[in-house]
Amino acid sequence: MNMPVNMSFLRYALLADALASGATGLLAFAGAGILDTWLGLPANLLFYAGLSLIPYAALVAYLGTRPVISRPAVWAIVAYNVVWAIDSTVCWSADTCRRRRWAMPS
Repeated sequence: MNMPVNMSFLRYALLADALASGATGLLAFAGAGILDTWLGLPANLLFYAGLSLIPYAALVAYLGTRPVISRPAVWAIVAYNVVWAIDSTVCWSADTCRRRRWAMPS
């Protein structure tokens, strides 16, 4: 089922998500080598997390600019955000990232 054009709050929420995700992705992708020591996270984790956010942000921006917004696509974006938040919380709380288990050999 599709949603009508007048869903301006949803449209702005999608565009804000795309902007924030794109900026975060570009920063993590391009600045992984600098941010790793500052954040205490492995550079490879930052690099690939940023790399995954760039196409996601493009897809969300595309969806947010369509005249009709697909309900299943919106639910997929919500699910992706929930999984991202859970993964981030597990990584932080388990201290997995700081022990550099996720770092790939150079």
